[in-house]
Amino acid sequence: MGAGPTNPEYYDFERYSSSRVMHLTYWLSWRSCKLLRAFLLASIGAVASSYRPRFFSKIIMLSASPRYLKDEDYFGGFEHEDFDQLFDAMIENYHSWCYGFAPLWIGADMDSLVMQEFSRTLFSMRSDIALNQMNTTFHSDLRPILGLVSAPCHIIQ
Repeated sequence: MGAGPTNPEYYDFERYSSSRVMHLTYWLSWRSCKLLRAFLLASIGAVASSYRPRFFSKIIMLSASPRYLKDEDYFGGFEHEDFDQLFDAMIENYHSWCYGFAPLWIGADMDSLVMQEFSRTLFSMRSDIALNQMNTTFHSDLRPILGLVSAPCHIIQ
């Protein structure tokens, strides 16, 4: 929601969180599902599984991280200054930022189908939604949740 052909007016900043996965599992009466997610969504799946362990029989995480910013007891994330520059560039000129960010993130040729699709998705997203998602992603710290996950996890980096 908030990118591609969806109506951005329907994006609810509170609704799209880990609680959404839990609501779906309960509403759909899922039992023993296997969750496959990438990046932050993988971590959100881990959070959901810590609240409702019986719903998840396995979690498969692609390029997941519990934290994206470095601090005094966590190494491996981005520097705070780098994030601030990224966020400022998004605010200053979102479309220009998209043009530069897409090839850095995907690492593919500009003419590739993957690059074209990712770029199209970024350009179609409203800047306030993209800023919210970026801010939420980079300021999340899910390390305290990791010990609560009881489902077997496969982490692919």
